[in-house]
Amino acid sequence: CIEDLKKEGFEVFFKPEISREELLKEIADKHALVVRGRTKVDAKLLEVAKELKIIVRAGVGLDNIDLESANSRNIAVFNTPDAVTNAVAELTLALVLCLLRGICKGNDSLKRGEWLKNKIIGNELKEKTVCVLGLGRIGLEVAKKFKNLGCRVIAYNRSDKRELANSIG
Repeated sequence: CIEDLKKEGFEVFFKPEISREELLKEIADKHALVVRGRTKVDAKLLEVAKELKIIVRAGVGLDNIDLESANSRNIAVFNTPDAVTNAVAELTLALVLCLLRGICKGNDSLKRGEWLKNKIIGNELKEKTVCVLGLGRIGLEVAKKFKNLGCRVIAYNRSDKRELANSIG
């Protein structure tokens, strides 16, 4: 993203570990601000950022951005909700597989010099029933991955107020 912006002629000030104090000193003449979750974009920061036109949260939530203050200053605010969807869904799948197959237990025993070949009996995921609670972007992607691995997926989504059985495509 940084290289793309530079190619388009934008001046990029990239300091991922910037302190709040330094950010308050640097932000006054900046037109855009891209943040992750650790940077708090509050009313004080926005007051100092006289030229700011846009804030982008590189991630899902906007809880670290004072939306009311940004709106009152006509600063557009965006996030990147799909940026982590696949990564989180894959991690969820990996953690379930680790539990199902005893991978962590086996790894820990090997580190202790033990070989538990016949004591760690894993289970296959295929044809298991998996329940996914919440079918937002991530929940839906998790459900699809499990279904593609041959699981029966039962899902519940609060906004639907009903069970969605095997309806994941």
